[in-house]
Parts: sequence; structure tokens; C-alpha cells
Amino acid sequence: NVEGGPRISSFDNSAWRSIIGVRGDINADFAFDLFGQYSGTRGTRISQRDLNFNRVQQALFIVEDANGNAVCRDSSGGCVPWNIFERGADGSTAVTTAATDFIQGVGIVTGETEQLVFGGTIEGDLTGYKLKSPFADTGLSGLVGFEYREDKLTRLADDISQIPGGQGLTGTGGATLPIAGEIRVDELFVEASMPLVTGKQFAEELGLQAGYRYSNYTTEGNGVSNSFTADTWFVGASWSPVQDVRFRANVSRAIRAPNVFDLYVGINTGLTDLSTGANGLFDPCASGVDDDGNPIAPAASAEACARTGLSAADYAAGIEDNPAGQFNLITGGNPNLGAEKGDTTTFGVIYTPSQVEGLSIAIDYFDIEVSNAIGTIPAQASLDGCLAGGAGSGTFCNNIQRDTAGTLWLTNDAPGGGLAGINAQNANIASLTTKGIDINIKYSVDVGQWGSVNVDYASTLLDELDTVPFAGAAAIECVDAYAGQCGLPSPEYRHRLFATWMTPLDLAVSLSWRHIGETTLFGLDKAAAAQRNERMDDYLEARDYLDLALNYNINENIALRAGANNVLAKDAPLSTNVGTGTGNNNTYPGLFDTSRFLFAGVTVRF
Repeated sequence: NVEGGPRISSFDNSAWRSIIGVRGDINADFAFDLFGQYSGTRGTRISQRDLNFNRVQQALFIVEDANGNAVCRDSSGGCVPWNIFERGADGSTAVTTAATDFIQGVGIVTGETEQLVFGGTIEGDLTGYKLKSPFADTGLSGLVGFEYREDKLTRLADDISQIPGGQGLTGTGGATLPIAGEIRVDELFVEASMPLVTGKQFAEELGLQAGYRYSNYTTEGNGVSNSFTADTWFVGASWSPVQDVRFRANVSRAIRAPNVFDLYVGINTGLTDLSTGANGLFDPCASGVDDDGNPIAPAASAEACARTGLSAADYAAGIEDNPAGQFNLITGGNPNLGAEKGDTTTFGVIYTPSQVEGLSIAIDYFDIEVSNAIGTIPAQASLDGCLAGGAGSGTFCNNIQRDTAGTLWLTNDAPGGGLAGINAQNANIASLTTKGIDINIKYSVDVGQWGSVNVDYASTLLDELDTVPFAGAAAIECVDAYAGQCGLPSPEYRHRLFATWMTPLDLAVSLSWRHIGETTLFGLDKAAAAQRNERMDDYLEARDYLDLALNYNINENIALRAGANNVLAKDAPLSTNVGTGTGNNNTYPGLFDTSRFLFAGVTVRF
């Protein structure tokens, strides 16, 4: 809507938290800790200058009145004709401000979360009770505890924001539906550490650590309730043959319980991107014409397209492709979801050379496998799998629902009822594997009358990141890839270098360097890309950001802080393949900085 100006989204968010607790000693060997926490967030999103499709349709039905003036056929609501085809002799547009004011709408969405947590622990050292190894100076230590958490989420949307399938405000993609849900969990846990050998030759320290947690979840929302339990645990060992070197290894089971959105978000239609086919179109069953007016035949056969729900008549007549490559995606929650499970194995070494005071180097290898993950069959996978046919293709074809025009994007209604598009509702069907190396180097040095300097370097070298969207599917390899079936970029290398100068004036000056490596478009044929020389469409360039922060203690009760992230205001890398899921405005604002960010604050202690 050029004449009406760009779309505007305004976000207003607030958050608060209160904590109360008490801790103390039971006796010389045991201590307790009890706490309670209550917190919440509130947010409002206002979308302006979006098009109200109902009014757009009304304003485009133009007729002449008795005096030959253009008027709306339906003049209700103060309709003003949106005359997009007529121009003056000087080329000026006939679209008036009154017309754009009529077709534009305002969408308002509000949300709120609340969290209540309380719990406690008893920890102790059992050395005095003879629970120790004969080769160690200290004995068994550990803790037992409990925790209760309650999370509530509600979201309200005005009527126009709830209109489904892009028939409301174009800027929101699909309907923004109201949602309300609650998750409660009771947990019991225990952790223990046991030195086996201390102060011996080739065994300055050898010890074991272990822990276990039992969780009982109850979920409620949309009149549906469910419950499930989960167990998490870890077992670790550490060995210091000499004081300067410590080896460590750990095996653990973790979970991620479904959140309110995973469980109860309503059935909705959004947008998804599909890759271009051999004929240059996005829908393999669509046809069209090239820049010279020559016909483009469908890339898939009539038989294959019939499996996607396209009739023989529509295939013969030709259906329209979406030039933007965006198609309806049907999404929604699942109240019967269970917890995701993650099994992690790590081992590494920490080197703290006595010859260099203040230096610590840690290198760890990680291997993580996530099963029962909450996911969806990617739209591209459903379409490709259905077209390919063969055993198991029914699972894919059930996710394809064409509209009354035979397309996956023109209308919101399927011939047999329901929403049109590619279905991708939540289910515990995915698995993920990732491997790599974490490096952490810390160094602190005293610079005499100038204070001290601390340097902290942390990086990740990603070796593997494979996702299997559902049982039997081929692994989707996402290292060094973005968009498509990978979504958020996963560079092979990224780091953060953080340096702090503690001045003698109670002023701390911190500078950080964040590096995010280059990634390649998922499925890219690099040889073909080199010939096209379309870097914006093929790669997301690496980015380096500098952040600056200042912290000043006025006294022991008052501290000031201020700074800027992305001091140099580096623009985010752009690609037309980003889409509207994890991406926005041709980039990934969850990963890249889209502007310079300034902040300031004060902390007062009473």
C-alpha cells in the first residue's frame, strides 16, 4: 500500500519479579534454604497501516453515481473508493488519503504471563558421619530439595486480528488467536558429590558427582487437561592428575516440557516458503509463463499432483503459482504433548597453568541427542514426499489440502471443508543430534595503579546439527545452513570475546566482540550459485558486533550502568529466502542485531 505508507508495529512490554527467602544453619554439618518467587510480564502489540481485506474488497467494487462520480457499490461504514488503476495526466495517483484511511486497520493484541515458584533444599557434609573414601580427605556431600512451579499465559486479540487466513490484517500473516493455559509441576530432587582420592600422586583429586529429579506435570487449557511425569539425572566424574590439569566427563538426561503455546495455541494459517523447482516455479503442480511469454509446464506429473489433491481438470487448465513463494501453513497446538528428552555426553579438560597466574583454558566436546521432540513435518518435506509417492507417502499427502482454486495460497477454504494449505501441527515426532566443541579461555591480570583487566573468550565449533522431522525421514543437515528446512542460521563457528577493565575509580568498562559466522542457503547448489552470482539469495554473510558497557558504583548501595550493543550500527545480513517463521524483514532478528541498542539503568540496595 504505497500511498498509505509502510506498515508499523509497536511493542510495549513490561516485566516484574519479587523474591523472598530465608537460609540458615541447622547445625555444623547441615544448612537449609527456603524461597518463594512471583513474577509476571505484560505486553501489547499494535499493528498500524495494515490492510483490512474486507474493506479492501468493499473499496474496490466501484460504480458511478448519478453524477458520474466513482463511489463504492456498498457505501456502508463510510466506504471511500480505492481507485488503484486511474492516474492523472501527470502520472499522479488517484488514490486519496481518505481511501487509504478507510482500507487500513489497527490490530491490537495483548498478552500476560504469571509465574509462581517456591521450594527449598537441605544440604550437608557427611564427612563427620564416616561416609568417606579412605583415600580422600573429605567425604560425601549433597542436598535434597523440592520445588513447585506454576506458569500461566493468556493472550487476547481484537476481532480484526482474529480473522483467519489472511482475510484480516495482511501484516500478521494469519489469524492471531486468543490463548489461555496453565502448567503446574511438582518436583523432588537429590544431588551428591563424593571425592574418591585426594592428594595422591597422579590423583590430586578424583571424584564422582550424581543427581536425580522427579517431575510431575499437570497442564490445563481450552477445557482440556493432561498430566505426565518425567525423570532427569546426571552422572559425572572429574580427575586432576596434577594441580594444573583437570579432566571431566558427564552423562545426563534432560527434558523440555511443552509450554502453553505448544499445547493450546489454536488452529491457524500462516505463511511458509517453498523452494523453486526445475521450472523456476515454487509449486511443482503450477504452470505459468516466462519473461518472454513462453508457457511453463508443471514440474510434476498429473499423477503426482493428483496425490496432492489437484484435480485432472485443474492440472490441465493450469493453476497459479505464488510469485513470492509463500504458501498457507496450517499450524496449531496439541494438548496431548509430552516432554522432549535430551541425552548429553560431554568430556573435556581444564588447564590452569601455575606458571601463568589468572589463566584458565577449558575445552569440552559435546554430543547431544534429543528424542520425542516437539516438531512438525516441514511443509517442503510434506509436499516433496507426497509428490514422490511410494510407501509412507500417505502421511505426507494427508498434510496437503488445496483450496477451491487448486492452489495452496489463493483462498483459505478447502473444497472438502477445513483450512487450505500444508498442515504442520505440533506433535512429539522429531529428533535432533548435535556435536561440537566448546572453548572457553579466561585471563585476568593486575595492571597496578590502573586496576585490573579480565578477558573471557567463549566459542563454539559446530560439527554436526541434524534434525529428523519424523520417524523414517532422512536427516536434515543444518551445519553452515539457514532457511528452508533449517530455519535459524547455524554457523560452523561463532564466538564472544568479553574484556573488562576494572578501573581504580569504581568504574568498570566492558567491551565485547561477537562474531557470527557465514551460513549458506539450505539445499544450495554452490556451483550454480557461483554462476548466478546472487550472494544475497545464497548466503548470509558473517557479522561482527562490538558492544560497550559502563558500570559505576556511586557507593555500596547505588550502582549505575549504561552502554550500547552494536556500537558501530552494523546492518544485519539480508536474504530474500528468510521467510516469516524465525525470520522477519529479510533477516533473523533473533540472531543478528538490526540496529544500535542503547540502554541505561540504576540499581539501589536498601
